[in-house]
Amino acid sequence: MVKDRRRARRQQGEVSGLINTLPLTKTNFWFILYLLAEIFDCKKNNMRQEGGRVKKRSFIKFAIRSTSFSLGGFSVKKLNLILVSLLILAFAAPAFGQVCYNAPKDGVYTTNNGTMIGGRASEAWCAGLGPGQPGNTENAQSWDGAVLGGQWKVWGMASEGAVETARYFDVYGNGWIDYATNYTGGQFWLSGTGSWGSGATDYTGLVTYFNVAARVTYVAGSPVGVTSNILLMGTFDNCTHCQIQYAISNALLVWQTGYPTVMLADYPPFLCGAASGELFDACCIVAKIFCQPTAVDESTWGAIKSLYR
Repeated sequence: MVKDRRRARRQQGEVSGLINTLPLTKTNFWFILYLLAEIFDCKKNNMRQEGGRVKKRSFIKFAIRSTSFSLGGFSVKKLNLILVSLLILAFAAPAFGQVCYNAPKDGVYTTNNGTMIGGRASEAWCAGLGPGQPGNTENAQSWDGAVLGGQWKVWGMASEGAVETARYFDVYGNGWIDYATNYTGGQFWLSGTGSWGSGATDYTGLVTYFNVAARVTYVAGSPVGVTSNILLMGTFDNCTHCQIQYAISNALLVWQTGYPTVMLADYPPFLCGAASGELFDACCIVAKIFCQPTAVDESTWGAIKSLYR
C-alpha cells in the first residue's frame, strides 16, 4: 500500500508539472477540469487526518491546492469541484478575454501606397447652432467613387466645443483662425478584406481619442474655406491589445447648411437626427495598426496559480 501511494504521488507530480506548463487557453481549461474530476474520483476515499480530525483549510487555499493537484486526500463532495471550477474560471476569465483569434495585421496603411482609400465626412449640427458647437457629431466613411463606406467607417464622435488657438488678420480682413476640437465617444469599422485583414471577418472597435485641428480662412472678413487635420486613436473589439492610430490630413469643407446649392449626394448622413450640418472631403489618410499581446496572453496555468498562493 505504501508503494502504491508513493507511485500515485509520483504520477500526480508528473501530471501536475505538465498541467502547470500548459498555456492558459479555453481548451486547456476544460482539459484541466477533466483531470481534476478524475483525481477526485481516484482519491475521494483517501482522507488525511490529524489527531483524529480532518484538517481544515480555507476554501481559497483548498481551491488553489486543488488546481495544483495537491488535494491532500480530502474527502469532498462533487459540489466542491463545481465551486473550484467557478473560482478557476473567475481567475482565468481576464486571460480568456485577451485571446484574439483573428487579429488585424500590424502595419502602416496609406492612401499614398493604395492600401487605404480616401473618404467623405459629415458633421451634424445636433443643436442646430452651427459649426464648432458642443454636441456636434461626426460621421466619416470611405469613398471609392462609387461605394460609400465599403472599406472603413468612423462615426459617433461628439464635439466638446471648438477652442480658438491662434489667429492672423491683415488690415483688409484677410487671414485665418485656428481651432482645436476634442470629441468623445465613437466607433470604427474596418473591412476584413483590407490589407490589414485575412478576409475572415470585419473589424470593429471603440474610438478612445478624436481631435480636429481646423483652420478657417477669411477674405475681406468673410470665411471662404475650412481645412482640417484629424487624429484618431482606438482599440479593437475582442483584440484589446490591438490599437489603431488614424490621421486624416487636408479634410476640406465642401458644403454646409446655408450654402445656396442643394446638399450634396453620396455623403455620410447627419447623425443625431440633425437637419443641418457640414460636409467634407478627406483625401489623405495614414493608418497605423499595431498589436502588443499582454503578458496575460502568454500565461501558463502555473503562472496564474502563483498569483494566488
